[in-house]
Amino acid sequence: MFEYNGYHFESVRKLKESEKKDICTFSKHIRSDRELGICDYDVDWKKHDYSWKDFYSASNDSQLDIFLCKENGKLYVPCEHELFQFEEKEHKLPTAKKIKR
Repeated sequence: MFEYNGYHFESVRKLKESEKKDICTFSKHIRSDRELGICDYDVDWKKHDYSWKDFYSASNDSQLDIFLCKENGKLYVPCEHELFQFEEKEHKLPTAKKIKR
């Protein structure tokens, strides 16, 4: 377990091949966590600065991709500009409803 920006994280596992086969598939597993607010963007929901390099340094250079936040029980994946919340089950993108004529 390690600490980053006041939160405690535990290394969980590497991404499965089915979760990372392409950017479209990977993006169905991640989302911004505005409650945690760890990113390097200039946005109103940012609560903590973020650095991919610093996160992995804090993790003792873990070779894993998915981390559990002990404070909130959510999974996270460190990406270039944000610590994204990770969902093991793909979330579906909304589809447009057909309009009856």
